[in-house]
Amino acid sequence: MGNPVPLSLSYIENVPKKIIEDKNFYITERVTDEQLSDLNKLRRLITSGEDISQYYRQSSRPDILLTTKQVLHLHLGGSGSNALVYLIQYPKHVLFLCVDSHIHLEDTPPGKKFLLTGRKDAEATIKDETDQANAAKANAKAEIANSIANMMAQKKAPPSP
Repeated sequence: MGNPVPLSLSYIENVPKKIIEDKNFYITERVTDEQLSDLNKLRRLITSGEDISQYYRQSSRPDILLTTKQVLHLHLGGSGSNALVYLIQYPKHVLFLCVDSHIHLEDTPPGKKFLLTGRKDAEATIKDETDQANAAKANAKAEIANSIANMMAQKKAPPSP
């Protein structure tokens, strides 16, 4: 399998996803205890595939960070909050980059201060996990096919009347 392809959706799919933290993941010191609690709740909701619409905020502008780097941001502590979780979504994983202010959205170009070096490591981990899961499925299918073939080979013709 090739490298995992990040999704460019403006929302997190409501299916269970494994969370991976970027090796450079950080939480800004300006995050409140309530926002940290929200972060833990968000993690639980993503891993169980539940609705996280409370973390979105409507915007009339296109999300340049999402379209150029596939980086989505969610608001901790309500839609007016300045504490944002920056993340990248994949079909079965979500990569948490950091918890910070709007600074990455306000950069020119947006996201220029992101250290996306951890993204390659995370994508390698996702690829390895996917390859292992696919190999396990292929092995299980082969075992079933062999079992059926063995049963068919042992099958006796019914007695003649």
